[in-house]
Amino acid sequence: MDRPAVSTGPAYIFFATATFCAEKHRRNNTSIPIMQATQTALRDYNLGLPKPEAIGIIVEIESTYINQRYPEAFWDATKFGFIGYSPRGLPVRVHYFTDFKLQPPVRIERTQGASDSVANFHLTNGARIEQIHWMGDHSQQGMKRSLGLMVNYFYKLSDNRDT
Repeated sequence: MDRPAVSTGPAYIFFATATFCAEKHRRNNTSIPIMQATQTALRDYNLGLPKPEAIGIIVEIESTYINQRYPEAFWDATKFGFIGYSPRGLPVRVHYFTDFKLQPPVRIERTQGASDSVANFHLTNGARIEQIHWMGDHSQQGMKRSLGLMVNYFYKLSDNRDT
């Protein structure tokens, strides 16, 4: 089955970060400076590469204290914005690097289905991707295969029935 050409851009990634503060350093206003220092370090590292790897940072906020103290959807001091909840029910926030430029889409010819056999089966049989679960499979194999991403497929029965 021939598939039409599609436009796609390069695959953009985010740096995922985790920070742990010892008990004696908690609740003394260190969270914002640590996040700002992490942003600067990762942005500078990324820009120093021959070809930048990431467009920003994604973080799952585990601290109940931080989540209660900063309930806003957008944190002005760190420029992190809320994008949803992780499978563990924790807020996930993203920060985009301001000096990263998006690349224009590239026209590619599709000659095969999805490279993953399960995805290919579902998508060529009328399913659509309904939900994407960040860190849905955080096993070693899941991280290697799909960076931990998992999806739910949705079939609309009226679209798949022979008439």
